[in-house]
Amino acid sequence: DYSKVLQDVWRASPAATAVRLSSGTWQRSSHLNLISEKLVEVAVEGNKRLLFEIAPRHGKSELCSHWLPVWYLSNWPDKKIILVSYEAGFAASWGRKARDEFINHPGELGKVREDVAATDWWELERGGGMVTAGVGGPIKGKGAQLIIIDDPVKNWEEAQSIVYREKTWDWYQRVLYTRAEPGASIVVLMQRWHRDDLGGRL
Repeated sequence: DYSKVLQDVWRASPAATAVRLSSGTWQRSSHLNLISEKLVEVAVEGNKRLLFEIAPRHGKSELCSHWLPVWYLSNWPDKKIILVSYEAGFAASWGRKARDEFINHPGELGKVREDVAATDWWELERGGGMVTAGVGGPIKGKGAQLIIIDDPVKNWEEAQSIVYREKTWDWYQRVLYTRAEPGASIVVLMQRWHRDDLGGRL
């Protein structure tokens, strides 16, 4: 049922939200429009798995780690997001960007709780929010309806390490996957470095 999503045209997709809230500085492209359409399907329908394998500098993180959380929580302000990346600080930088959109546009998006407003863990007054973490590290909070994995491998050297690959896979299964609420969707976006990296195993 897309009726709720389409109540406001600019909230109809992550790409439309990005264009509106960035005052046009975020630019559409054919591949980002396609990704945005798939993200809407994943979020609205639920219980989906989506893997994007894209080279660097193509805008995948900006769309999926910045604007996807903003769009998702503006439409479903009672839901939770977990975003992870190869390093906790990098993941938290995306959490800060998403949080700041709500701080800067409280009337349109919703208000952030002042007592839970860190870059790695923030919540809205309606109960939803976002937690960020590094691969292999702890995850605050309970569970989430949307999990985003943005570049779980930092570089070629890590990707060539069987120890790192096994550690990442074990953490994905034992820690991250257990945080998926019933009906949750998982979005993975990454550059491929090795046949046996997380994208390869998935």
